[in-house]
Amino acid sequence: MCRVLRIIMVSRAPPAFCGIAEYASMLLEALMKKHGFEGVFVSTHVVEGVDEYTEPYSGAEVKQCFYEDGGYRGILGCVALLDPGPDTVIHIQHEYSIFRQGEEFVEMLERLRRLADEKGAGIVVTFHTVAHPIIHPDRVELQLEVGRLADAVIVHSKLMEYELIVQGVDAEKIHLIPHGTLLNRFLGRSKERLLERLGLDQGLAKHRLITTPGFIRPNKGLTTLLRAFQIVWHEEPGTRLILIGSPQGAGTRYLEAVKPLLSSSEGIVFLNRFLRRDEMLALLAAVDIAVFPYVVEKFYAVSGALHMAMGSRRPSVCTRVAKLVECNELAPEVSVPAGKYTKVAEKILALLRDNEFAERIAEKLWSYAQQTSWERVAEKHRELYESILRG
Repeated sequence: MCRVLRIIMVSRAPPAFCGIAEYASMLLEALMKKHGFEGVFVSTHVVEGVDEYTEPYSGAEVKQCFYEDGGYRGILGCVALLDPGPDTVIHIQHEYSIFRQGEEFVEMLERLRRLADEKGAGIVVTFHTVAHPIIHPDRVELQLEVGRLADAVIVHSKLMEYELIVQGVDAEKIHLIPHGTLLNRFLGRSKERLLERLGLDQGLAKHRLITTPGFIRPNKGLTTLLRAFQIVWHEEPGTRLILIGSPQGAGTRYLEAVKPLLSSSEGIVFLNRFLRRDEMLALLAAVDIAVFPYVVEKFYAVSGALHMAMGSRRPSVCTRVAKLVECNELAPEVSVPAGKYTKVAEKILALLRDNEFAERIAEKLWSYAQQTSWERVAEKHRELYESILRG
């Protein structure tokens, strides 16, 4: 195709404190800068007092058109004003915390389907979460409707792909495209400078550093982490655990629940604040090990924070949960059952004490990070978009 393709990205957008917003921004940036796409966000209301603004990373225009608790018809109005045509893909980043009203979402998608057919445009939906029928049978119906109405459905793991197939979504419409990975530009910089950038004591640079990156939520398994670190610190008192993150959703109550354990443990540095993208990269470039002690959840997704760690060439310890399936498959040597804090501690200590083992795990994950760089993931999206628009 010689014509310039347009992407209308329906999603949260930065500066929203949200992994989906970051994902959509990184994908759109790669499509625009590496593949010459024109891109625009049709976004939830994030920035007060304006209808439009420029997204700081991709440079795409953001049109704030809908609210997460309802009002999804605003999406239809904004998309119509953007005048989609045979060169346009409307790409919805679907997450149940964003589109909270299922019936209204399906109604909006039906109307959007009619508009796309009239204009010759395509519709793609990425499921960031695939629901399981045991817990959310109503969401299974939504997933089937999305499979019927969209030209293509993107998922990030085989678990998600096969769950949708079992539920009855047309397998020809399902496309497995891995979550993209941002390759860390801070690699090789001194620990002192990176810690200073984060507002942390540069004296921490003399210690072996561990972190669990990302938001504070009940699924992150911080109780497991803190108990594991108590063992690690007792065995290796030169180790420090750095936790920097802001609560998300039920994370505020969760943080209050773990505070007694947090305050009673030695060797922990904790800051309750949101990390911007460059700060997250600086943190991961400064630490020696990333730990993902997530709990078992009855749905399917993948972890954007894990991809940030893999793109930072850091060894990780992971629990055996669906959200960390990539880590489990790539590095089973560092995967342990969820909730088993003694096992988590054992793996951390093994990585701390055996540099060759740590380097081997880091290289396994780094190899996958390169395979799933945003440039390569954007190329897979480009191929899918073009196949849809060719009909």
